[in-house]
Amino acid sequence: MLEFNKKTTPSVLLSSRALVAMIALTLAGCDAEPPASDEPPGPAEPASFIARGPHAVGFRHVPAETTPQRTPPLSLWYPTAAEADDAITYTFAFKSPQLGEGDGTVEGHAVADAPIDPAKGPYPLVVLSHGFALNAAWYSHLSEHFASYGFIVAAPEHAEHDWFQNATSVIQRPIDIKHTIDYVTRASAPGGPFAGLVDLDHIAVVGHSFGGYTALAAAGARLDMDALNARCADIDETDPEAFLCLPLAGQQDTLAALAGLEVAPVGLWPSLGDPRVTATLPIAGDAYMFSDAGLAEVMAPLMAVGGTADTGTPWTWGPQPTFDAATSADKSLVGFVGAEHMFAVNTCDTMPWAAEGPLAEYLCEDPAWDRHEALDHLHHLTTAFLHHALLDDPAASRALSADIVAIPEIEYTTTIDE
Repeated sequence: MLEFNKKTTPSVLLSSRALVAMIALTLAGCDAEPPASDEPPGPAEPASFIARGPHAVGFRHVPAETTPQRTPPLSLWYPTAAEADDAITYTFAFKSPQLGEGDGTVEGHAVADAPIDPAKGPYPLVVLSHGFALNAAWYSHLSEHFASYGFIVAAPEHAEHDWFQNATSVIQRPIDIKHTIDYVTRASAPGGPFAGLVDLDHIAVVGHSFGGYTALAAAGARLDMDALNARCADIDETDPEAFLCLPLAGQQDTLAALAGLEVAPVGLWPSLGDPRVTATLPIAGDAYMFSDAGLAEVMAPLMAVGGTADTGTPWTWGPQPTFDAATSADKSLVGFVGAEHMFAVNTCDTMPWAAEGPLAEYLCEDPAWDRHEALDHLHHLTTAFLHHALLDDPAASRALSADIVAIPEIEYTTTIDE
């Protein structure tokens, strides 16, 4: 059993595993080869994805394209063979004055403009969708981690700034995902920077918060404005959860116009999804605009992650109903017990400006978790899911078995063992 908890550091885990491996090798050298057995092989040993993976990581920024279609600005992380100093400073423009003004920076580890490593491809694609009015750079720890394990990560910059005017984002974000996949498809064609090195048959969308909504919509979840309006009608305006309703409740006509529909549909809306998406991973993902029937349209492998004390996307408005209603045969639910909303973004030692701003406590701290330890668990579980869903990796699948994910501070349910 691979058992670890908040008090177990990656170095302890890795040193323990290394010690076990050394003992095993020593014993193997002392004994003769055992006779062949007729017994069927047992389950694979569970893999650990806590530490950074075996690949060096490259990074490049792609400006927005307006022809032949609107492609948002993209940040790309990918495996590289380049041997160079990987200290990097990502620069981004603040989108909301509540978070900051002008430009900000995030410190990371990737080699700028390095060539992709052609030796180990093709690599599956992970599209990462940031939270509302945030930036792709805020999640560079996840993107770098995924790339170090053999994925190409493409993170679009969604254009938005005001939560109370986010109807446009409901429609535009899934379009951004489609255009991002289109760009990577072009980049993987002959003559492109990733020519022949993208596995376009295996594509996951990972998203945090409103990016979680985006990941679900891209995987086929369908809007249900009638259900949202009914739910919001029963909420008192003084209820802390009312802020979830204010931007969208009653906005069905506006949304219909943005989606190019003549009238707002009754019941489920047409899908905004992309059939090329083969797995979805919403983290604290907004799901309240879908309804159970809309979420039932999600059939791809799913991992829904969240904090059980989240006030930004409450557990019962996001992860729990997503897991319950999705018809995916392969689905997992991961609850960080007591965690708030922002445990998935970079820690503030990589973006020190956050510790000096008005939202320092919200961005830099968590009521129940050490942020670095939470990210260790998040790295392990999400990377294991991507290896399981996109690479059919038996060691990753084993790492996601219920008896292996024995973490007291995490509530975990999965169908992987079924």
